[in-house]
Amino acid sequence: MTGAEPNTLEAADFAGWWDLHARLRPDQLALADSEMRLTWREAALTAHRLGSALLALDLKPKDIVASWLPNWIESYVIRVACEHAGLAWLPILASLREHEVGNILERARPRALFVAGPSGRMNFAEAIRQISAHLPDLRHCIGVRLREAGNFLLWDELICREGGQHPRYGTGGSLILPTSGSTGMPKFAYFSNSSWLLRGRVQAEILRLRPEDVFLAMAQGIGPSIPPLFAAPVAGSSVVLMGRVEAGEILDLIERERVTVVCAVPAQLATVVYHRAWEPRRCRSVRLWYTTGAPMPAELAAKIEAETSGKILSGYGGMDFGGWAVPSLDDPPEIRHRTVGRPRGGTEIRLVDDQGGDVPAGEVGEIWGRGPCCALGYYKDEQSTRERWTTDGWFRTGDLGFKDRHGNLVMVGRKKEIIRRGAQTIIPAELEQLLLGHPTIVKAAVIGLPDPVMEERVCACVLLRSGHSFSFDEMIGYLKQKRLAPYKWPERLEVVSDMPLRGDKIDKQALRDVILKQRDF
Repeated sequence: MTGAEPNTLEAADFAGWWDLHARLRPDQLALADSEMRLTWREAALTAHRLGSALLALDLKPKDIVASWLPNWIESYVIRVACEHAGLAWLPILASLREHEVGNILERARPRALFVAGPSGRMNFAEAIRQISAHLPDLRHCIGVRLREAGNFLLWDELICREGGQHPRYGTGGSLILPTSGSTGMPKFAYFSNSSWLLRGRVQAEILRLRPEDVFLAMAQGIGPSIPPLFAAPVAGSSVVLMGRVEAGEILDLIERERVTVVCAVPAQLATVVYHRAWEPRRCRSVRLWYTTGAPMPAELAAKIEAETSGKILSGYGGMDFGGWAVPSLDDPPEIRHRTVGRPRGGTEIRLVDDQGGDVPAGEVGEIWGRGPCCALGYYKDEQSTRERWTTDGWFRTGDLGFKDRHGNLVMVGRKKEIIRRGAQTIIPAELEQLLLGHPTIVKAAVIGLPDPVMEERVCACVLLRSGHSFSFDEMIGYLKQKRLAPYKWPERLEVVSDMPLRGDKIDKQALRDVILKQRDF
């Protein structure tokens, strides 16, 4: 099979791509995690069986099927099975807990839920048992890698059932994504299957994917997992899912599986690259490091490319937006390291001021977007849909950016995260990228803390590499070396032991609440 084949072969949907690869490369690895491996033949057959089994549970087209699982291959199978059966798939991050999951399930009202057995310190199935009384619409709970069924169906038993109904191709399963919920109440972005199919096709072409490629999916969040979920099946590439992000294990996996494409958020790459176990020679198979979910520090990108043969591509998109941008593999380092490239897949981008007018070339504005890869709106939430989408289809992302002289998009930060320090405006993302360039810092978040005179003051929160220290004076000296304007320097440094997350992003509101509660400012 040649690298050009994804462009010459065609399938009508992802289920069709799985079936195609089951015929063309039946014994090639399709999916793997720490406990299970499936070839393309096995993956396609399992998705068919699961689709039939779901129909036998008396689920109707467009019913919602949710899953609350770790980064396991069953999530990929469930997605394709839902497509077979014309059902909507709603994935829930394993990092969420009963409070958030209960809220999502109460509002989305799925008819079926796939839930993990005990994994690590979390017993997902037991948590669902505790909250299921508040979920009257939930008819079926299916335990995945669960030893004792209790009142659950078990995955293995469900797969082996003879449903008597064949999956209905062409009914167009859909995807419902809970947003990160920065306001405290997640919304549900509703996508047609065709929007992700288009994205998968275009992404496979941009990344030059081949059947010989092997993905390492380090993050479960929908941003970094988009290429493994949607582009890999178009190309027939293999996907290896990472459970625990530990530098030594990641390097072992890359070397053992001969990984060619690593998908992660920048903080995960920093965790590996700045770890004492980092050995670039073990990454000789990697040709591409793909990041999204947060701005990629240019210093980190340069270090990775200097020490490995892989190129960095850092993309942009939003969970409740769907439009996206990414550089080309042919772009020079200054574009790939410092921008998120050009809009892709028919995505249109505008940069607007507070009145909704286009800003002059080179100036910062809020990113508005629309296009065929975008969400159709918020599921059963017309009011929020009207608030975020204009009447002519533009989605207000709340992100800030500008275009360089070549038309590449440069991310600046979130509009609502801007810090107002007296008459000065400070953009946290600029500071965060600089701080992440320091070799002792693994994660960085810059927040504004209330001040009776200045309105807000700047606080830098950092998570350090194990065994390292970092003082306020060191921080100021480092920022001086970077020639950062003094008015942007943080007035406080907090070295933290952990960063609260919402999805795969730092939850700055929760972090601010912790700092305010523990410190006088």
